Amino acid sequence: MSRKSKPARSDAEGTESKRVERRAGLPTRDEIVRAIHTKQANEEWLERHRDEIRRKSGDKYVAVLDGRVVVEDRSFPRMLARLKKAYPSVDPSLAAIEFVSKDEVVWVL
Repeated sequence: MSRKSKPARSDAEGTESKRVERRAGLPTRDEIVRAIHTKQANEEWLERHRDEIRRKSGDKYVAVLDGRVVVEDRSFPRMLARLKKAYPSVDPSLAAIEFVSKDEVVWVL
C-alpha cells in the first residue's frame, strides 16, 4: 500500500508564508527558535549560579538576562515593573524569573 506524499513546497510558497506571518505581526520560525534558545540559556545560567544568587539575593524574585541578575526584589509585581522599565525593548518572558529562597528547599513527595 503506498502512502500519499505531500507535494513539495515551492520557494514561492515559503516566501509567501513568511510575508503572511509578517503582515499578521507573528514572529517567524527563526525568531521563535532564537527566543527559545535565549530563554533556555537564561534558565540554565540561573540554575548553574543558584547557590551564589541564594547568598546574595536570598528570599527575592530575580530576573536573569544575558548571564547576569539584572533585577531583584521581594515583590514580584515590583520586580517585573522594574525589569520592564530597565529593559523596555526586551520581552520579559525571555528572562529567567524565579523566587530564590535564602534556604535550600527540598521537596519530598
